[in-house]
Amino acid sequence: MANQIAMVVVILVFGITTGTMALVARARGAGNAAAASQILRQSLLLAPLQSTVIGPAGAALAPWLLRALGADGAVAQAGTLYLRIMFLTLRWYRRTGVGWPGRRALEEVFDTYGATGRTTPVR
Repeated sequence: MANQIAMVVVILVFGITTGTMALVARARGAGNAAAASQILRQSLLLAPLQSTVIGPAGAALAPWLLRALGADGAVAQAGTLYLRIMFLTLRWYRRTGVGWPGRRALEEVFDTYGATGRTTPVR
């Protein structure tokens, strides 16, 4: 049951990641480096804010979320511990690059200017 809740959080994280990549790609495609840079800055600000808000709120609501899904007894107790660890370490999870909205977008912006030395099939 706890994994169902964790997957909802992952969907939120990946939603921001995917949205950031799409918006940066669109701005790059239009040749608007300023817009791509602005989108990236907003994403970089949103990631820590998201972790700061969702982490403590999720940890506090973990028992209620599990009860809402029908967990009780040992399942609720183990699930609460699991979710609290997951929610409270969300900030570090985000910094690893997995699901971090700014990481891929940052790579895309640098690739535009050849800073990483990689080439893309669109060039």
